[in-house]
Amino acid sequence: METPTLKPLSIAELLDKAFQLYRSHTILMLSIFAVVLIPAFILSAASTYFFNDSRIVDSLIVGLSSIFAELAAVYALSRIYLYNEQITLKKAFQAGSRFFGSRIGANILMGLAFVPIGAFLVMASLTGSYIIAVLLFIPLMAFFSTRWSLSTPAIVLEGKDASKSLGRSWSLTSDYFWRVFGTSFAAGILSTLLSTLPSLFVGFLLQQSSGVSAQISLIITNMIEQIASIFASPMVIAVNVLIYYDLRVRKEAFDLELMAQQQQQLETV
Repeated sequence: METPTLKPLSIAELLDKAFQLYRSHTILMLSIFAVVLIPAFILSAASTYFFNDSRIVDSLIVGLSSIFAELAAVYALSRIYLYNEQITLKKAFQAGSRFFGSRIGANILMGLAFVPIGAFLVMASLTGSYIIAVLLFIPLMAFFSTRWSLSTPAIVLEGKDASKSLGRSWSLTSDYFWRVFGTSFAAGILSTLLSTLPSLFVGFLLQQSSGVSAQISLIITNMIEQIASIFASPMVIAVNVLIYYDLRVRKEAFDLELMAQQQQQLETV
């Protein structure tokens, strides 16, 4: 892949470039997720088998592992996209892991921001306004998730701390909410289909088999879904990285900044 000539992209162009980026570096992307998520999935399956209901522990194990993979993938995809740089698995994790604390901090801050909203919705549901609570919850989640969706690229690619990354994402997505939401939603739907359809199919087959217990069936379907997510997740992150750069081109003339950097490098050689 050649170093791109950056320009504002349509949603279709952005999704296409994200797919090309993923397809041209499939092995690296799958390796980044597999190396941390497969051990996490095995631990999760063992926890489910021996302790029956261990959803909190499972979510924690897989969630933390996913963050490591996400940070490494954001770094790798960015360097490949902008500079056609050859990124090794080791380099991706070394670079990404430095931002783990900031990423956790951003998650905590986002969680705290939802506490008042959650409290209001709980009160609304307790007073019998359950439908109203749901109708409010979904748009609020979509709004804040979209406005903060670029916090991870801000952390990894600009070195922002937890709070500043949320502010940076909020600034970048201002005036472009529906564009970011629509693009992310399309990528999310694709990811969900890729990660859930195989497990639903396997789950259906297992239900037809009388020789498989419910517990074993649950473990197998969960493993299938999690393994499928290894294939789906890089596409979502590629879209997220390209949204980040697309907004920087639109709002900050990042394409001209990159051209100036490249010209300066040529002159110093």
